[in-house]
Amino acid sequence: MDRPISTRRADGWVETEATIISCKQTLGSRLSSGAVQSDGYDLLPEYTVVFRYIVAQHAFTGKYQVHSEQAIGSTLTIAYDPIRPKRNTGTDLVYKPWVRLLAWTLAAGGVALAIYLGLRLPDYYQPF
Repeated sequence: MDRPISTRRADGWVETEATIISCKQTLGSRLSSGAVQSDGYDLLPEYTVVFRYIVAQHAFTGKYQVHSEQAIGSTLTIAYDPIRPKRNTGTDLVYKPWVRLLAWTLAAGGVALAIYLGLRLPDYYQPF
């Protein structure tokens, strides 16, 4: 395995090369393929890109989202925290699975509450 070239930045983080190992179109993007926004523009596809980088012979991965497909095997420069190498500048901070899970849970709870209230309220509001 080739050793990646690394340089230290002024903030103490270390720059290195990462390799794209996966690029998949997101489910929501596939479902809305060909859809048009209210302003008349086409919805752009979304891809989740997974990259890998090596620190002290340990492999780490990161993810980010883009609107165009990225070639597997291509490289990008990222910086990582030498104290916690899992932290890197290539990862999308917005992309956190627990945020989506929480959003889906709240949405499902809201729908369930609306259905429950929709079924219960007619009992309380009988015409005179």
